[in-house]
Amino acid sequence: MNGPSITSEIIEAAKQRAITIHTQRITDQTMRAIQQDNKPPAKCRLCKRNHLTYECTTIPQDQKLQKCLDQRLCILCLNKAFHHPTNCRLIKKPHLICKNYHCGKKFSIHHASICDKAPEPVPITEMDEEESDQ
Repeated sequence: MNGPSITSEIIEAAKQRAITIHTQRITDQTMRAIQQDNKPPAKCRLCKRNHLTYECTTIPQDQKLQKCLDQRLCILCLNKAFHHPTNCRLIKKPHLICKNYHCGKKFSIHHASICDKAPEPVPITEMDEEESDQ
């Protein structure tokens, strides 16, 4: 007779655990949403104005690459260069990397928006929310 009562206790404990896990997941999602809403607007790392770095039109196109190097920014993701370029997460997003023939010929790999060979700012659309500047 102990069999059914132990089984029902195990099932009840499993239900309680499932409810706890589900509640924790909802709480975590809510906290992430609240924290994202409280983030200040992104600032350009090149000119410090209120726009994303890859959208900067304040700095002349032919000076952007050098400015990134001077400020020690990663020339792939445009964030602080605390990582080696081979470990940069932008490598997985080839649509954001410069495809200019002259840059490729010189093996100069960099973000399309800072190409010094580009005549004007290249419009870039980030496909994930994790955008390069955050």
